[in-house]
Amino acid sequence: MARLKPITPDDMDKAQMEVAGIRPERMATGPFTVWLRRPELAAIISQLMRYMRRGGLTLEPRLTELAILVAARAWTAQFAWYAHEPQAVEHGIKQDVIEAIRHRRTPKFDKPDEAVVYALTSELAANQKVSDGTYGEALAILGEGKLVDLVNLFGFYMMIATNLVTFEVEIPPEHLPGGKLPLPE
Repeated sequence: MARLKPITPDDMDKAQMEVAGIRPERMATGPFTVWLRRPELAAIISQLMRYMRRGGLTLEPRLTELAILVAARAWTAQFAWYAHEPQAVEHGIKQDVIEAIRHRRTPKFDKPDEAVVYALTSELAANQKVSDGTYGEALAILGEGKLVDLVNLFGFYMMIATNLVTFEVEIPPEHLPGGKLPLPE
């Protein structure tokens, strides 16, 4: 059960409506249901999210979605997984890779960039640091700019995941066939 009541467009005050802009229905779901309690924070996070998700990063969407799935799985952030699994598929992440991550198994990758994104993000989530070997491989495969983008994207989605799990943000019931959550505990 969600710890915070969703804020509907009718419940929003002036500051919240300004942040929500032309899409208040979007702002009343997922992590925005948390951030709208602090409209100034929601505005800053929304700006960062637009940058991260709408072309500010040098990472391909395929690698972005892979990193997001690793963050979602690291925290068992059900809403993040629900929101990003379809996008990962759409951008070319293989279903067997997705299933391996879902069940906390190391996937087998055909592409070196996917393997190194998984290695770096899963190591960072598990150990709160990255080994020299993993760092060197990531730098060699991704280059400096993409590596900086990856680490910051991953940190951003780890922040999102902590909000989702702390406040128990729920997946809309109509999107849960049989009431089953997408990630096993």
